[in-house]
Amino acid sequence: MKNALIDVTPLRVREFRRLWVGRTFSVFGSQMTLVAVLFQVWQSTSSTIWTGAVGLAQAVPLIACGLILGPVIDRTDRFRPDRTRPESYPQAGADLGRSRGIVRPRRYA
Repeated sequence: MKNALIDVTPLRVREFRRLWVGRTFSVFGSQMTLVAVLFQVWQSTSSTIWTGAVGLAQAVPLIACGLILGPVIDRTDRFRPDRTRPESYPQAGADLGRSRGIVRPRRYA
């Protein structure tokens, strides 16, 4: 097995194996959804034009976001805390609540 084409040593780690299996099912489900939507459009309209339009509408955002936003995201510093991003609002609210004494975190001993 040492001369195998695929390195399976990362799959020996339980956490990575669970992540990999979960991600595989997630990607498979997403692809099935794309096919199911196209099939439903075809069944409803029997039109190749509408089916192609829906397929194009699904593909354009993926391609555009990948080509345009990919380099932008790569240039930004991901480790700098930023209080202006929406995903940081709950943390900012919790910080404000703690500073005003509204939220008191539990202390575990």
